[in-house]
Amino acid sequence: MRLGTVVCRVILAVLVITGSTCSAHTLAKLPAGFTPMLFQATPSFSTTPASPIDLGPSAVGMTTPHASALPIQMNNPGTATLSISSFSFSSFEAAFTSESRFVLGPPLTVPAGSFQPANVLFTPQGPGKRTVQFTVNDNAPGSPHIVQFTGTGVTVAANDIGLILDPGLASTVNVSAGSNTTFPIWVLAGASPTNINVTLQCSGGPAGTACSLSDNSPMLTGDGFGPTREKIMVTVTVPAKSALAFHGTRSLWWVAAFAFGILLLRKDRRNVVRFTAIAALLVMGVFMISCGGSSTGGTGSSSLVITATPSPGTPHSLTVPVVVQ
Repeated sequence: MRLGTVVCRVILAVLVITGSTCSAHTLAKLPAGFTPMLFQATPSFSTTPASPIDLGPSAVGMTTPHASALPIQMNNPGTATLSISSFSFSSFEAAFTSESRFVLGPPLTVPAGSFQPANVLFTPQGPGKRTVQFTVNDNAPGSPHIVQFTGTGVTVAANDIGLILDPGLASTVNVSAGSNTTFPIWVLAGASPTNINVTLQCSGGPAGTACSLSDNSPMLTGDGFGPTREKIMVTVTVPAKSALAFHGTRSLWWVAAFAFGILLLRKDRRNVVRFTAIAALLVMGVFMISCGGSSTGGTGSSSLVITATPSPGTPHSLTVPVVVQ
């Protein structure tokens, strides 16, 4: 046993010496000034949501609600501390709220695997799509980092409101027969020294359509210190194809009944029998359509009308085409 132990130790010593010699030989071949590193920590930069970031719509010259500014995060998914030396917006149409740590100015640090929250306000200076770039200089690879913000300016008269479909959506709402869908609209306040109370109503759509609003009586503040805009969720429910077809062919029932009554009054009994059979077939066809016998019944398009009435003020209407599939 002792001899075996001695042999094992000798073999182990030879292996260690050989490995050391090889390592030294390898290092001797490396360029002068080279320092081998097993691991180097690196910071990283990203945002949540990812760029481009949508700020939504706002009346031209009005700042989005301070109390409900858009929340974002400056992330450091890297393995070393992120050091932000400077940052800037390309225009004052976008800015941080006073509560955001970013208003204190650089330098700022974000530990590895952590994030820094911020809240962004939007003040469009003209109608249509607006773009603002946020530039961040830091110690992460790829610096400077560019974050793009977009928003929509809407012209709204003073002491009045605006009513629009969400700019990020298509101008047409699609819904399957027998189901529902939800989409957002916006009520915007123009400059006003007083609060603006708004009453919302929803009507129209295919026959038998039901429409509901997440808030039908919002209050806006046109002085910029309160809610200058309100996002309203609209839910539209359309009946099944059979019900839609019934609404669309209801008048045919009356025509068939009237024709049948006239035929019964005729003196020629032979024609009465003949035309009674025809009328019965007509009624049966109408019944089959109203009960879903047609594969295409109930599809098509119509309009949903949303009305917003400020107090005091003139009603505003938004027409949204609804396509039933």
